[in-house]
Amino acid sequence: MRAAYITGRLGKEPEIVSPNGSEYSVIKFSVANNDESKKAQDGSWDNVVNWFDCEYWTKKPQPWLQKLAKGVEVCLECTIKQDTWEKDGQKRSKIKFVVNRFPVVVGARTEPAKQESPVAPEQFDDSSIPF
Repeated sequence: MRAAYITGRLGKEPEIVSPNGSEYSVIKFSVANNDESKKAQDGSWDNVVNWFDCEYWTKKPQPWLQKLAKGVEVCLECTIKQDTWEKDGQKRSKIKFVVNRFPVVVGARTEPAKQESPVAPEQFDDSSIPF
């Protein structure tokens, strides 16, 4: 599968989800990316915001929470996944981006993240993704 690259800014604070019985945690967040489109009628340009739902699987989410925050600019290498489910008898689907690597975190959190026991960055190892 080929990688997709997304650049933009985090639209809200990241959320950690720890599935029961798993040694991995998932950091979920959305990235906003601005694009311009030309209005056909008058030829002016319109700013359009695109939102991309992303998730990152890791054994050690704490160091990432120290770096990631709303407004931080990132460049992500991702794999595109499609979730499908049924709700109220209707089939639904959604595209999400599973982050393989964070090649670039342009800005970093300017204040420490609120964590119970933060892990020092030198203890960080992001080399393990469950798939």
